[in-house]
Amino acid sequence: MDITEKTTVREAAIFLKKEHIDELLEKVNPVTPKKPVFSMTVGEFIEACDDDYVKTFFNDPDEYLIIAVGQLKAYKRDIENVSKILELNKIKQDADEAAAAAGVVFPSFGESILAECLEWFHLHSIEEAENVKLTDWLLVKRAKTAEMKYERNLMRVHDAKLKQKR
Repeated sequence: MDITEKTTVREAAIFLKKEHIDELLEKVNPVTPKKPVFSMTVGEFIEACDDDYVKTFFNDPDEYLIIAVGQLKAYKRDIENVSKILELNKIKQDADEAAAAAGVVFPSFGESILAECLEWFHLHSIEEAENVKLTDWLLVKRAKTAEMKYERNLMRVHDAKLKQKR
């Protein structure tokens, strides 16, 4: 079957495989999804990070396949952008921190986000944390990371000065 601009998800569902979607992703332009990543709440974002979320782009059988794949392409691009933002705001562990972290069971990615929202926004429940806008969490994450990096650098400067005095 040839895929055209008028091919619906229903018509393509019979033969559509991951390889076909990957090929289409290369060819189509991004289309703003019904729920863009940067307008999601933290709870929606955590849910969107689940592998099964991709299937939601193909839930409407009357949607044109090209539109569904275009929305998926925009979603994947935005998830990559969030990943880049998070990578830029990552603080690398030094040797002492890595040693201290050995054997510690840290919360999952989603749990960490919710815990940060509870703390940073002075919330009282997970439900409240899930309703924080993703962009708000990302902004505070950037600010908190900058603050932590500054404090770490300042401690190193003070340590260096103390060593010089000895």
